[in-house]
Amino acid sequence: MTKKEYLHILDNELVLLDEEIADDILEYYKNRFEEEKRFENKSETEIIEALGDPYELAKRIYSSYGIKPEKWQSARQEDVDVWKAVGVISFDILVASWLIPLLVFVTLSVLAAFVTFPFVMSSLPSFGLSDRFLIIVFSFGVYSLLILLILGLTEITLIITRMILILNVKILSPRNKTTSRMLKGMSLFQWMRSVKMGRNIFLNLGMIAISIVAISFLIITTERSDILSAIGAQPSMENTIIRDLTTEIEGGDEYRVKLDVGDMQVSIVRNHTNEMKIEHKYNMDDFFTYVLDEENNILRIQTQHENIQETFLSEYDGSITLSLPDQLIVDEMIITAENSTLEVLHFSVNSLQINISEGNINLFKTIAIDSEITNDNGNVSLLYFDSINTRINMKEGYLFMSQNNNVLSDGEKLAITNLSGDIYLEDVFYEEVIVIATLGDFSYMNRTNVYEVGYFEITSSEGLIILEVPIIEEVQNIDQE
Repeated sequence: MTKKEYLHILDNELVLLDEEIADDILEYYKNRFEEEKRFENKSETEIIEALGDPYELAKRIYSSYGIKPEKWQSARQEDVDVWKAVGVISFDILVASWLIPLLVFVTLSVLAAFVTFPFVMSSLPSFGLSDRFLIIVFSFGVYSLLILLILGLTEITLIITRMILILNVKILSPRNKTTSRMLKGMSLFQWMRSVKMGRNIFLNLGMIAISIVAISFLIITTERSDILSAIGAQPSMENTIIRDLTTEIEGGDEYRVKLDVGDMQVSIVRNHTNEMKIEHKYNMDDFFTYVLDEENNILRIQTQHENIQETFLSEYDGSITLSLPDQLIVDEMIITAENSTLEVLHFSVNSLQINISEGNINLFKTIAIDSEITNDNGNVSLLYFDSINTRINMKEGYLFMSQNNNVLSDGEKLAITNLSGDIYLEDVFYEEVIVIATLGDFSYMNRTNVYEVGYFEITSSEGLIILEVPIIEEVQNIDQE
């Protein structure tokens, strides 16, 4: 007996197992043949002798899955279930006999529309040059959509036909696994992937086609050429400001940084040069201004979101990246935004105030003596964040906080209010911790037992409370129904 014959017998005997499980088992023994032949220098005959009779092997496999021998013997003797066979034949007559032809007919109908569409467009009255161009663009978009529709209908037809055929093979010829495997590969998209035609090609083609049809149809029906300027995303523009702050650094003066930026993505970082760099990206005029007041030591960056001219087809998209020298002393930083994502990375400041109406706040390796963070709707992540006095006010969102030092001996007070959302504190060291977690879970865990929290108070209405920290004095105000 050869390896191929042995595996074929084993494959036929595993008829009671799910096809995926049987395939995995078969693959295992295929690999075993290859490995023992390669690494142990065994012949196929020796491997087969070691494995034993394929029928006995199938019996052992069934036993491991809790299938009794009598059930296996019954399956070997009677391959076809009569009632299941009657059911599948009835399904073929009552459903498959009209469903498959219907799908083929619909696909061919769309194909006919694809073929006749150029003749329909050519029969239209004569237009001017610009209108002809719009019609050509419109036709190209429709043609692309028809191609995608034909491909999609063809794939749906193949999928349903494949499912019906596989059902017939499993019921009427359960041991014919070769045909089932062959039918599983009957897919237009799988064939396209095999010839390196990825799904993204069709997604991009569909998006382009829909955009072309929508734009050209809107222009043709309204006869307003100026609508083009209001469709789609506006071109992105960039403004970069670089300023040397060597004098300011050498003077040793403390600066205040104030940002009021409306709806904008904000990133604040440090650099190892003496230059300040502001990168401002925008697709609409947001009335961006920046002022470095050397007399009062203030850096002010501001946009006026309320004056941005948005339309129903185009939205504002802007971002600011502020990079300051790491030797510039920043005494106070105040950040105010509306719908925004804020990142502050590797920054030290005496006083930090953040107020965001909606969006996420991410602070990484940030140090502040006093900090106040307000976020009405969004998540707050304070990773390796150190502050002596910290106040965090949230209405809805998730809070995660961890500190950089194993023991921050001068951490005085941490006050957290979160009306709706979970709070997770990890390796957070303060003398006094006061938490109001109205709706949401609260978890406080420190990996060291050296530091003790002097006073801990939590007020909660709903949610789990997990405390794994040494606490000297603890007050819990729990009002849960």
